[in-house]
Formats: sequence, structure tokens, C-alpha cells
Amino acid sequence: MQKIVIPHKNARARNETSALNCTLSHDYILIFVHEEEVLTAYLGHTDGLNREQLDSQGSDKADKGWIELHCECFNDPEKVYTTKANPNLHDRFKEEIVCEKGAYELTPDKSKTIMQTNKSHLRTMIKNYNASGNGSDMAKHDCDEDGMGGEEESQENFGRFNRELAKKRAELKGQDDLLLVDGDDRSSFLVMNTVDLLYWWDVMDELEMIFVFMGKLHDGVNSSSDKTPGATARRRVGNDANSNSQSNKKSKTGSKDDIQREMVKNVGRINNTLNIATAAILRQRISDAKDKMYQIEDALDELDKVADERKYQRNVRRLEELQKDIDSYELQLSDLEESEDAQPRELTYQAASV
Repeated sequence: MQKIVIPHKNARARNETSALNCTLSHDYILIFVHEEEVLTAYLGHTDGLNREQLDSQGSDKADKGWIELHCECFNDPEKVYTTKANPNLHDRFKEEIVCEKGAYELTPDKSKTIMQTNKSHLRTMIKNYNASGNGSDMAKHDCDEDGMGGEEESQENFGRFNRELAKKRAELKGQDDLLLVDGDDRSSFLVMNTVDLLYWWDVMDELEMIFVFMGKLHDGVNSSSDKTPGATARRRVGNDANSNSQSNKKSKTGSKDDIQREMVKNVGRINNTLNIATAAILRQRISDAKDKMYQIEDALDELDKVADERKYQRNVRRLEELQKDIDSYELQLSDLEESEDAQPRELTYQAASV
């Protein structure tokens, strides 16, 4: 099968930014497939550090974390990975893609930003996939005679693609177009996200790590986290600790409590609506900025770096400005989607002309 090589265009102009183009994004996730040490370290991180690891933190004998190991592999010019062909997932993956390194240098801080941003986008995609009734994990509810439903999220069903169930569902629904791709409809949940997220999804499904990657664990028990548990986690832990005593108390102002609870619900609904609108605006701004970057990159290809030096440098600066905008939008979007208690905020916007 023919292999296609997609080099990283204008890598030097983006070298100090945190975002990746699609090819390097494939490279990022493929490390978990080909480097067992990185995958093992990442899974160990999500399980939490044991006592020996905790005691060794900051010492000379401390093991490298998954991020350090991952960055070493990513930046190693000798480690070149290739995607597998999967035309059913998306037309982009009809053939294998050789992920050449280019000049991009990955740092731990950039890696964390990339991981967190893509996790946020994927969480939304998979949530919609599970809720739509179109995903293969929903096929059993359509196809099984017992009509089982309401199944709790788990590693076995969260975001998983089951080819046989997907084909069965497509046959029952008479969806000939889906049958052509073995019922794989995950690409329809991209919305305005980039295609590389589909490959992340597929790789994590193959490695059976979607549930772990999405952090579908009790927020208050992950000892590997270096952050204070969020408000939701703290509230949940507090509720667990005081559930017995609270259940024995009777409210003397039941009507007032009911009114307050209803007011809180209404405020929550308003905030949720505003957050959805804010997220849509951010995604559109990201999409527009990326379109402008592609236009500028095409223009750079037509310029002579020496003869057109002034125009060339001006376009490079525009690329850097757009990339900063994208990073800002993605961080805002990640923060918005990560927090269950997110409040509407004023968006920052720095227009970069083309």
C-alpha cells in the first residue's frame, strides 16, 4: 500500500507554539501505540502514585513521568511513526500517513496543553456520540430483543466502536451509506473539530483507554493529580462524609428550601445555555483562525524568502499571532468544558488580519 508523507509546513514559524498540525497530532498519539514504556507510565499516572513513587518524587531516583518520556520520543528524529490505513474512519486515512518530525519541539508544558485541549474536544464528541442513538454502542439498545437501556458508563461502552453492532444497526435502519463504511459514523460527530481527533479516538479505542483517558473516575481519589480537587469533587467528598448525619436532619423551612433549590436550578439552566453559546463561538473562532493560517501558509509557499523577505516575515508574524489566538481560544474552551460549575466569561479576542 502506498504511503503518503505530509511534512510539517512552516514548522519553524510555529516552533514556539503549543498547537500541532494534524500530522504531528497523529505522531503525538501514536507514541502510546509504539512505545510501551510511555503507555505504561501514563496508565500508572492515572491509577495514582504508590507510596514508593510518592516518597521518591523530587529525588535523584525518581522515575521519569509519562510526559517526559513522551516528549523524548516525540523529539527523537529516529522515531518516525506511521498511521494505519482506515478509510472507514475518514477519507483522510485511506492510506497510511508517515508522520515526519519537522522542526517542532515538544515540551512538557506544551504536551499538557495539547492533551488537555484534545481531551476536552473528545469528551464533547464522545458525549454526543453516546447520547445520539447513532453510535455503535447504542446499537444494542436498538437491536437486542430485551431492549436493554440506561446502562451505566464504563470502559466497555464509553465511546467504544463495535463494528458488528454498527453494521447490524445500519442494516436494520436501511442506511446503505453507513454500510459502505461498516457502520462507522464517528466522523459525523467532528462538527468543527479537526480530523486528527478521530485518529486519537480510534487509537484510544484500540488501546482500550478511552474511559481512563477521559478521567471517568471519582474526582476526589486520583492521588496523581497535582491540583486541588475542583468544587464539584470537594462537594462530593463532603457529601459522602456527611451523608449519614445530613439524612437524619429535617428541614424546618421546607418551602423556602424548595424555592431556593428551584432558583438554583433556573440559574444553572441559564448558565448552561450561555456556556453552550460561548463554546460554539470559541469553536467558530478557532475554525476561522485555522482557515486564515492555511491561506497564509499557501501564500508563503509562493514567496521567495530572500527576494520577498519583508512580505515573508510579515506573513510569519501573522501566523504567530493567529496561533496565539488559537491557543487562547482552545484554553478557554478547555476550561469551559472541563468545569461542571463553569460560569460565563468575557471572551478574549485578538484579531489578526490576513
